[in-house]
Amino acid sequence: MKKIIKLRLPLLVISQILFVYTFYLSYCSNNRNATTLNLFAILSTIVAAISCFLYGLEYIFIKKSKKLGYIYCIISIIMPFPIIFLISKVSMQK
Repeated sequence: MKKIIKLRLPLLVISQILFVYTFYLSYCSNNRNATTLNLFAILSTIVAAISCFLYGLEYIFIKKSKKLGYIYCIISIIMPFPIIFLISKVSMQK
């Protein structure tokens, strides 16, 4: 279980790099490909949700705070859906 929890830091770093690259693509780059932008935004959201889920598992199994761990796990499962819906809604308006 502790080996899985050690994946959390690299996942956080990857998600932050993907978020920064997404903002670079959307605001600074002249080549604004909507498909690539949506792909990176959705991928970074999913990676962040997986990281949050692992954080919840750490609270459940290692820190023995089941209530807070379950809250993190539920939020990590629910979190990507509105964000992905918002990304698809905004990209359809362009």
